[in-house]
Amino acid sequence: MADTDVTGSNPSGATLPPSPAASGVAVGTARVPFIRIKHLQPEPVTFRVYQAIAEANGGFEKLTQDLQNLQQFNFFPADNLIAWLNSILHLQAEINSRLLESLNSRELNNAAYYDRLCIEWERELEDPDDVLIEAEHRREELAVEPIHSEEIST
Repeated sequence: MADTDVTGSNPSGATLPPSPAASGVAVGTARVPFIRIKHLQPEPVTFRVYQAIAEANGGFEKLTQDLQNLQQFNFFPADNLIAWLNSILHLQAEINSRLLESLNSRELNNAAYYDRLCIEWERELEDPDDVLIEAEHRREELAVEPIHSEEIST
């Protein structure tokens, strides 16, 4: 009987890109483990996640509206309906807070990841002579500073 390795899907519903394979040992050192720096990897959040949150909020909104409608009939104790309404609104706020906190963490990670890619691309597009031009501008600024500081002190 063959041994098969079955892995489950990501519970968030997001599909992650494959992680790059890296050696566990540095070249030339059989006993010293290779130290890897973990770079940010994107953690995609599909529209289905946001859609599910919106649908859950729609359900809370429907339930809230239904409880408010029940208050109009005067069949049920108003205190109970108001208490249940407050409980439901509290639960909705708590759920949204926790869900959005998780999403915020992922989205900030994604922003940092893609920001790094954009910076790398901008560096590739830079003209090597720009460094010389910036250095010349800085020299001019430094030459003006002593004159300006003498004017301020007098």
